[in-house]
Amino acid sequence: MRTDFGNGFIITLAPYARDLTAAGSAGGFSYPQLESDLGSKINWYNAQFYCGWGSLSTTADYDRAVSGSFTASRVVAGAVTNPNNCAGYVDPDTLAGTVRTLTGEHPDLAGVAGWEYFNSVGVNGAGPESWFGNLKDAMG
Repeated sequence: MRTDFGNGFIITLAPYARDLTAAGSAGGFSYPQLESDLGSKINWYNAQFYCGWGSLSTTADYDRAVSGSFTASRVVAGAVTNPNNCAGYVDPDTLAGTVRTLTGEHPDLAGVAGWEYFNSVGVNGAGPESWFGNLKDAMG
């Protein structure tokens, strides 16, 4: 891809959070091995901490994901934004607390992503802007 599109081309992957650990492998290959072999070619990972693949109700799954082959600067913490989208929804207050703790533990935290924007349930049931604003504030 770099040969075809040049060094400015951004390459990201969206693995299940559990696949970033040595125990995970839903994609048919090892993400830790991929990171070891070709990590310099990948800009970051949008890890899915929802739908049973991980959780952001505490920092435990994120910490586990970055305790081996990955650094927090390369792992975006993906959260589900609405309980109707899939399992693993974490209410905005709890999620903000987790993100505050993660930011303290990992000052180089790559960020937080939400799936999906259009129906995000924010603080006190407000809409998408509230969901994302809440996490922006939590990150400082």
